[in-house]
Amino acid sequence: MAAARDRTRQRLAGTPWRLNAEVPGPELRRHGPPAPGALMGIERALDLGQVSARSVAKVVRVAWTLAARAGKNRPGRGECPAALTLWLGVTR
Repeated sequence: MAAARDRTRQRLAGTPWRLNAEVPGPELRRHGPPAPGALMGIERALDLGQVSARSVAKVVRVAWTLAARAGKNRPGRGECPAALTLWLGVTR
């Protein structure tokens, strides 16, 4: 976890935030968005009414945390679906 916190701290250097939880939703996409195509499942869940627009930002924050724990620079096609699964409480 310490390494993940360090990665997050480095990514957020120069911003007023220290943790993914502190980053406002619009900033999540503006500064270092997830990898191309990574949000497809989350956007589909929004279209289906499984998550709200406000929840999308929260799911993306979880994806950023998963990416940091995996040593990645940004969430990809593994972290975003995993974050959605955690958010929805779905068991695999």
